[in-house]
Amino acid sequence: MPGDEGIVLKLEEMQVEELYHCVFDGIVYLFYKDSQNLLHCYEIGDKQVVSEIEDHPDDLKDIIKKYSIERGSQ
Repeated sequence: MPGDEGIVLKLEEMQVEELYHCVFDGIVYLFYKDSQNLLHCYEIGDKQVVSEIEDHPDDLKDIIKKYSIERGSQ
């Protein structure tokens, strides 16, 4: 997770198909390791989404789903 040198991931401790996130420099970073042990990383820079995730981290999946549906309908 975020440290003095940026984001540090411990891949050996990550569960397969589990979504992980952290907020660093105002951006939400999403990580997951797939069944082939490949790491996937996505960034969310929308300030409204970042703020909501910071305020309600336990609702991460619901927040992402809500905004992806809203953005998809525009």
